[in-house]
Amino acid sequence: MNKFRFSTLIVTSIVIVSGIIAQSQPQAHDHSAMKMKAAQKTKAGSMQDPMMKHCMMMMLKNQKMAADLKEQDTKLDDLFTKVSAAPEAEKVEALSAVVQEMIVQRKAERSKMASMHSEMMTHMMEHMEMGKKSMMKCPMMANMMGGMAH
Repeated sequence: MNKFRFSTLIVTSIVIVSGIIAQSQPQAHDHSAMKMKAAQKTKAGSMQDPMMKHCMMMMLKNQKMAADLKEQDTKLDDLFTKVSAAPEAEKVEALSAVVQEMIVQRKAERSKMASMHSEMMTHMMEHMEMGKKSMMKCPMMANMMGGMAH
């Protein structure tokens, strides 16, 4: 019975970890710094423009979210390394710590993503109200469109 629980826990953890790994796609290129500098130089998109300031804040939030995800991945990697190095008697406890951390991270990320989605939709609507050119000058939108081109 104990071996069955341990096997089930390992299989479940592997499935969860592989799903997370499959969902996280590394960025091929990061042009955000170049695009931010270019946006700062354009006349209509100068940092004096309140909308452009809002765009830059959205971009910074997005970059922070990406950095947070990398930090979370590192934490999970460290915990899983401990599972691999743990003696047999401690593997279930170490694996349990990985699963618990994954649950905490997933709940936190869902909440952040819901909030960010709402903010992003509002941001896009503001651009739409200002006209097509406004959206094209947004570094956040340019970054998203640039990511689709790769």
